[in-house]
Amino acid sequence: MPTWISEFQALGTILTGAGVMFIAIQQYRIAARKLKLDLYQRRFEIFDAMRNLITEVFKNSKDNLELAIRLDYQKKAEARFLLDTEACNYLEHFVNKVSTFNNVREEIVKPQVFAGMPEEIFKIGTAQSERLVWMNQQYEPLVKQFERFLKLDHALGIGWRKFPGK
Repeated sequence: MPTWISEFQALGTILTGAGVMFIAIQQYRIAARKLKLDLYQRRFEIFDAMRNLITEVFKNSKDNLELAIRLDYQKKAEARFLLDTEACNYLEHFVNKVSTFNNVREEIVKPQVFAGMPEEIFKIGTAQSERLVWMNQQYEPLVKQFERFLKLDHALGIGWRKFPGK
């Protein structure tokens, strides 16, 4: 067999190896971006659950609020694996405050609990209104806690400036 054929076969093997390596690198990049997008989706689900909890507080629907609180306890547990400590501490405080608000609201409705104790009712009502004002002000802090996790360029691992016209 002529030497140029064996050299051509060797070159073909090298080119095939290089092609396989190129495909492997592309698959690695795709998998890394997919992981980032999956994390983004899971983090957004937690953010959405907390945002819905704020909405349920103001709807005054007891059943929906209890369901939202249960869902948020689940999301809070997932958050430990998806968010940093600062965001988890905020979520812990947030869900506990809403849960306290709900528990106290249920107690206020029972007339036998505070019969003949108007000062106690006033104190609890004042504390509840303070909790309600606090919850009304939580949308922006919630967005700020999640903002660093939910920026799309962070999720994709790319900067938008790399695209033409941006």
